[in-house]
Amino acid sequence: MVLPTQITFAETPSVLSFTLKIPGISSKKADVLISRHYLKVNSAPYFWDADLRGDVDFSSGATTVKINAGIVQLSIPKNPNSQGLWGGFKLEPNVAFQNDAISVAALSRQEIAERRKASIAEQAEWSAEKDRRRSSLKHENISKAQNDQWKLDREVREWIDGQKEVERRTAEEYIYGGKNAEAPKVWNARQTSCNTLKK
Repeated sequence: MVLPTQITFAETPSVLSFTLKIPGISSKKADVLISRHYLKVNSAPYFWDADLRGDVDFSSGATTVKINAGIVQLSIPKNPNSQGLWGGFKLEPNVAFQNDAISVAALSRQEIAERRKASIAEQAEWSAEKDRRRSSLKHENISKAQNDQWKLDREVREWIDGQKEVERRTAEEYIYGGKNAEAPKVWNARQTSCNTLKK
């Protein structure tokens, strides 16, 4: 059995705001959908949805959903073509609506259902593309981190090889260069000091 929710609605010329009281709701259990013409909040056994009179900008970074202590708060920017006071939010079947902000022709239940379906499909496509971009960015970050680590490892190896070459040449000069050659300092990687080679 689906239970109704208590809802409070407010609007400014640019934003729709909803507050829903849903006992026991949590961010993990809630199913919230915000699309261009359709809103839904589902947390069994509670369910609320609405077909909107105008367009909202569901993809805006200013769209927020807050869930805390049985309260759901939605703040959704209106699309520029729907800005102004709507005087309500719900689109009713077979009822035309017009004011200074929006104009909606009378739509049958079937037409509203098709409008809702298109709105949900648009949101799903946007969400999938957002996930793809996030996944691609994560992959790029991982690849960059790996490349940076490989570069660092290569630089360390090259430095160690260079040090070995310097030590080899210094040792050869000391061994074959006669008594006046300076005894080389050899770095011991296991210690924090240098050892002096002895003839």
